[in-house]
Amino acid sequence: ERIPIPYVIVDNSMPHFDCNCVAIDNKENVFKAIQYFVEKGFDRIGYFGSSVEIQNFLERKQGFFEAMEYFHLKVSRENVFGVPPTMLGAFEQTQKYIEDGRQIPPCLFVDNDTMTIGIMKALNIADYAIPKDVSIIGFDDINFCTIYSPTISTVHVNKRMLGKMALSTLQNMTEIKDFKKVKIRISGELKIRQSTK
Repeated sequence: ERIPIPYVIVDNSMPHFDCNCVAIDNKENVFKAIQYFVEKGFDRIGYFGSSVEIQNFLERKQGFFEAMEYFHLKVSRENVFGVPPTMLGAFEQTQKYIEDGRQIPPCLFVDNDTMTIGIMKALNIADYAIPKDVSIIGFDDINFCTIYSPTISTVHVNKRMLGKMALSTLQNMTEIKDFKKVKIRISGELKIRQSTK
């Protein structure tokens, strides 16, 4: 609030804070993943969410539950998993879930691709075949998605577009006299690869 020059916040929607920002449309992008699973005939969809709460993860969690409600699908507590938002943390926590006898649903949405890689490794060790036994969609489309085996289906958001929109907003702030604050959301697209049926 005390920054004396024009600024734009990037990659955070900053709810309840009066500022200019450009962020990912997390809810809409998660909806696309759930819609894909529904169109493929899945009705039991699991969610692996971050145990660390940051704004993007909170919005993705809300998006998951809202999409499930939209498609009239029940969300059972046993199909919701919390894991650390790191590769190793997600791997270890997923192993613990499996050792504790938690059943893994036939398809999963995961908050980000880093967690997805850890989860997939734990599932492979436990003899779950991907995508035969479990289909998975992550979020972010990091580079590892195309070199991991099987390649990972994910939500791709054009980060270059985030930057361009932020720069454009900053420019408008300095050039338009009566510029009003804006909160811009960037949509994305599904990249379907080998981790889904």
